[in-house]
Amino acid sequence: MGGKASILMILGFNLIFMVAGYNYSRMTMGAIDNEVEYIDQNIAHNIAISGANMAANRIFLSKVWTTGYNNTPLFGGTLTVVVVDAGLNKIVTSTGTYKSKTHTVRIELKPSYYSKFGNFYETISAYPATGDTFNGPFHVNGTLTTYGTPVFNGKATSKLNLSKQGSPKDPKFYGGYESGIDIPLDFDTTGMRQAAANNGKILNDTTNTGKDINVELVFNADATVTWRYSKNDGLNIWTAPKTESITSFAPNGVIYVEKGNIFVKGTVSGQVSIVSSSKGSTKSGFVYQTDDIVYEDDPRINPASTDILGIIAEKDIRLLKNADTQGQDIITQASMFSKNGNIGPEDALINYAYLGSWRILGGMIGKNTRQTAKYGTVGGITVPVQGYMLVHTYDERFLTFVPPNFPNTRMYEIVSWLE
Repeated sequence: MGGKASILMILGFNLIFMVAGYNYSRMTMGAIDNEVEYIDQNIAHNIAISGANMAANRIFLSKVWTTGYNNTPLFGGTLTVVVVDAGLNKIVTSTGTYKSKTHTVRIELKPSYYSKFGNFYETISAYPATGDTFNGPFHVNGTLTTYGTPVFNGKATSKLNLSKQGSPKDPKFYGGYESGIDIPLDFDTTGMRQAAANNGKILNDTTNTGKDINVELVFNADATVTWRYSKNDGLNIWTAPKTESITSFAPNGVIYVEKGNIFVKGTVSGQVSIVSSSKGSTKSGFVYQTDDIVYEDDPRINPASTDILGIIAEKDIRLLKNADTQGQDIITQASMFSKNGNIGPEDALINYAYLGSWRILGGMIGKNTRQTAKYGTVGGITVPVQGYMLVHTYDERFLTFVPPNFPNTRMYEIVSWLE
């Protein structure tokens, strides 16, 4: 009996070890299969991500690119990318396939608007100086030169280096500073004119004589605009003013003055962009602010305010010297864009023996900067003595809320990435 029991015990142990070995082997093979499956899935994932990045790069280089990729070999698998225009935005769907595994990445890109900047300039000739305070993103496509102790509360960037001038040479960068950032100032007015023609308002010489015109726009707190115009022929003969609701005057909010200048003031209620174009004329393409421009619903009091204004000039934007501006502090609530010029007071206001404040809620985007004040030395410190100290408050809504058809950078940014 003892021998048989031993044999049975040995056979039992052998059976147990055989079953355990089989299970262990099966587990090992399963783990290997899972690992192989994971690797295959990961490669498909990497192919899809690579395709999304490849497509985004092509779109950054050429905003009209929609060719995509079709079964393109990559990493031993294949890549398919489909690019679809969705209005101004682009939708990119990138699918990576490796063996039996697929993975899809979907990204959305949209133009980046200049209105997101507090200040943006191609070059700086009138330097940010003592007494100037800037908020929001600040960028210059050249050297950022400062004079004295200007204050930058938002992040400041430049394509080239930082140059400190004045006494003391101590600009305050509370939001940080970075060089080597290149964002070309590049746009045309074609899209804005088309928008105005479709559902906005185009104002031009209706006599078909091709004359330059001046247009006066007075915005009213009840969401209306009072307007009139004259030929820019030196006679200063104006039409009778008309008052219309903004929604009937320019339903999509785009008011486009063709071959003319705009004189503007008032209280804006609604979403509006005003555009002055030169159409080749040396006398046109200017915007003149004749008194305060404010929002009826101030976003600093009500962050949900939807009142917003874009001021777009093919040439300069100016504070005009008159009884409402001379010797007065000035308020501008808008994002201002000067395509080929700069933004600032007329010389007569800078030379006037008064030191005031120009309080801007919004942004200033231009080809160059303009002097806003004259400076002197008091107690060994360079300070403004007449003209305007620039007090700039960035309207945080401009990060996502854009005035109607405001110029975009022609470059795209990724706004969503889904896997």
